[in-house]
Amino acid sequence: MANPFIAMDASVVETTEEELPYLEEYAWDFEHNCFRYDKNGNHIIVTETEAIKVWVYKCLKCERFLYNVYRHGVYNDRCNYGVWLEKYIGKNPNDEKTASAVRKEIRAAILANPYIETIDYLEIASLDGDTLTLNMGLTSIYGSLEMRGLEIVRD
Repeated sequence: MANPFIAMDASVVETTEEELPYLEEYAWDFEHNCFRYDKNGNHIIVTETEAIKVWVYKCLKCERFLYNVYRHGVYNDRCNYGVWLEKYIGKNPNDEKTASAVRKEIRAAILANPYIETIDYLEIASLDGDTLTLNMGLTSIYGSLEMRGLEIVRD
């Protein structure tokens, strides 16, 4: 049987990456959980790695399938924006099996972004009530980045 991947070469992958629009997001104040504005009251725009950080933060704050507004766009051609954690809150024991399932959900949510190539590490730093604190390292088309102390709070 012939190898079905023989025809695949690096130029195909490069073409795919070139088709992605330049990543921009509105700047986010992670400490105060709100948008950042310039001195004239206009949104600040961030790009590349900083935009990836904003996207990851906001994606992990959004419950998947809950809001119709997120069912469009470059990140969401298959309704996959956000993370599906609601099913674990108050319904599962805080054990390694549940932690593994939560990490799997988080990985799936983050890797839905075409700009993110790999998750280098993902650890659950703490779980306090409905607050989950994460540390992670990512590699995107713009380079590597680390996010530490990322809190996901479910109300």
